[in-house]
Amino acid sequence: MRRLTFAAIVSCSLMGCDSSGQAPTHFDRKTWLATPARSREMMATDLVDRKVLVGLTLDQVKALLGPPSFESSGYVTYVVQDVTVLDIRFSAIEPHLVETVFTRVM
Repeated sequence: MRRLTFAAIVSCSLMGCDSSGQAPTHFDRKTWLATPARSREMMATDLVDRKVLVGLTLDQVKALLGPPSFESSGYVTYVVQDVTVLDIRFSAIEPHLVETVFTRVM
């Protein structure tokens, strides 16, 4: 029994589970920054669904999510699971503002 409990604790520590043993589903900045990238997929979905980032500047996005995994002219990307990413595209008309946010499989 002790081995099973220890294994569950280690597993949740490595995967970024919350106190219930599940990966976090609602976006929270503190939790996002403390959670390994491979366990952020549900929080990323919440960000997309609630349009939390739309209208923010790049500096505001970085302040909220930390440094991106990839950055290029017009978009930034955060790896949120081994093969899933959170893409943040900036407006062509107002390039300093986030226009769309979506998750995709690489």
